[in-house]
Amino acid sequence: MRICPAPDLVCLKWVKLRTSRLPVSGRGAGPIYISIKQGNFMQHEEGNRQRPQGELLLRTVAMPRDTNPNQDIFGGWIMSQMDLGGGILAAEIARGRIVTVAVQEMNFIRPVKVGNVVCCYGHCVRVGNTSLQLKVEVWVKTLMNDCVTEDRHLVTEAVFTYVAIDAEGNPRPIPKEGNPKLSGLLPTP
Repeated sequence: MRICPAPDLVCLKWVKLRTSRLPVSGRGAGPIYISIKQGNFMQHEEGNRQRPQGELLLRTVAMPRDTNPNQDIFGGWIMSQMDLGGGILAAEIARGRIVTVAVQEMNFIRPVKVGNVVCCYGHCVRVGNTSLQLKVEVWVKTLMNDCVTEDRHLVTEAVFTYVAIDAEGNPRPIPKEGNPKLSGLLPTP
């Protein structure tokens, strides 16, 4: 086994993708290798944490149309929900238009199933002159017998970087004075 750079995730094996089955644009670049990872929720970097950090940004139900060929919810759909929720908080903090410029290391800890209630939580971890970073977590609750259980599980997390922009699309300063969403992040005078 090879230890992956992500905390407490183990690469079970490296898989070589057959490039002949990729669309024409993906051929000719040489072999593509991906790592298949399995996470351990109870030993994730946050330890035995059972509660999300930050405020609830978005909540939705995972539907059959959002599945991958394995009948799990497609990771790209999860990431888009994280960006939607994070974008709302980033726009509130920046008090205006923002754009997503980066996502740092996103690790999927466990699969999301059809019918799971997907909850995105987030909080600001850094604010600069024109950019800010939010840690966004996705937790799921299970829908059983038409009732949402209180049992929740962390399924993924990542740090999203946003830049505040003006009407012309140029970076603009993020207002910090009197911004309650930034309490605890700014130095006190």
